[in-house]
Amino acid sequence: MSGRRIRAVLTLALALGAGCTDAGIHGRPAVSGTAPPTSPSPPGITPRPTADDLIGRWVSRKEGTELSYEFRPGRNYRYDGRISQEVPEGEFVFTVTESGVLTLGVGVLTLRPRSATATRRHPETPEEDYTNRPRPLTPRRLTWRVEGDELTLVETIRNERITLTFTRA
Repeated sequence: MSGRRIRAVLTLALALGAGCTDAGIHGRPAVSGTAPPTSPSPPGITPRPTADDLIGRWVSRKEGTELSYEFRPGRNYRYDGRISQEVPEGEFVFTVTESGVLTLGVGVLTLRPRSATATRRHPETPEEDYTNRPRPLTPRRLTWRVEGDELTLVETIRNERITLTFTRA
């Protein structure tokens, strides 16, 4: 993995710490953070999404990276992100853990962390390693969509739109 790729993945892990049809989820239509509110929904109209549509564990894995969100009843969430890469001296590992409260608005999911930490292990520069270093508790706004067993989250970071797809675990 190139240095540029490592920086991009680290930026994403730091920022997130975390690809649609009309398939149903547990017998419900697909839902999206941009769906209009309707009650009850006529055929072909997506109902307004709720926190219940997110409940469960969602995982994204790719090239040494694993990101997961667990959304719990009561609008609580937990995020775990892990990046690993083989380097000449061993394995570089960076993890982020965050927990907090989520709120839903029309078109957005807002994550408000109550705790967040990061751990870094790099065999080539162990003097720079740290464990459970506190991270800023900065709220984040994402657009989202649940379709079948896929959750898509979109966030803008430094003027770049980042889209991640998670699978229900």
